[in-house]
Amino acid sequence: MELSKIKKQLEELNIKVYYGSAEKESKDLNEYIVFGRDKIQLNNSKMSTTDYYEVVIISENWIAEGFIDEVIKTLKKIGLNQATNDVDFTYTVKNDSSYEIASIKFFDTVGRAKWQ
Repeated sequence: MELSKIKKQLEELNIKVYYGSAEKESKDLNEYIVFGRDKIQLNNSKMSTTDYYEVVIISENWIAEGFIDEVIKTLKKIGLNQATNDVDFTYTVKNDSSYEIASIKFFDTVGRAKWQ
């Protein structure tokens, strides 16, 4: 899956999207998404790989009801599947405000191993 395709699809949710890290850019934002690669797994047949991605939603106070479902649905449109049914949450404080952080894992199976 092309990273630019993932970014473009997430941007359709009308939210700022960053790849890898958003440390500098995000200091004044209340809500944004950071995504990146998680791992590439060579499948048992050695004829394909499974590429894993992580999408992290960061929102001041809490993530809006239904937004996580919107992210999942929008990435399914381009062929990414949710890797597990789990969505992991963490919390932090930034600029004297509380933030909720949700992490969702996705995968895409790619035919013919890239390394052959």
